[in-house]
Amino acid sequence: MRKQSSYRIVAVDARKQRDSRSIETMGSYSPYKRNKPLTVDLEKVDKWIGFGAQVSEPAARLIARARKASETQGTKVVSLTSTPKPRKPSKKAKAKAKAEGASQAQQ
Repeated sequence: MRKQSSYRIVAVDARKQRDSRSIETMGSYSPYKRNKPLTVDLEKVDKWIGFGAQVSEPAARLIARARKASETQGTKVVSLTSTPKPRKPSKKAKAKAKAEGASQAQQ
């Protein structure tokens, strides 16, 4: 499906380019996916933080959500299920709704 954003939580060498090959994948996040939009292996996260890895702000927020869920699930590999973000209507859909609203107002 198009325009279905998804993100990976990875460890990357700071001396490499941003989009270069990652050292290890620690999880994934798909904000529009209904089943398991967030999966994180907290053991891998803790290992890399122990090595001195720096966590970005968005990744830190996702990891914090995963840590809260790990307390309730009792596991180190967390899969969260939540309601997905609603999709934004396209320009065509907005124009169609506006046209229908105008035609109903005239009647």
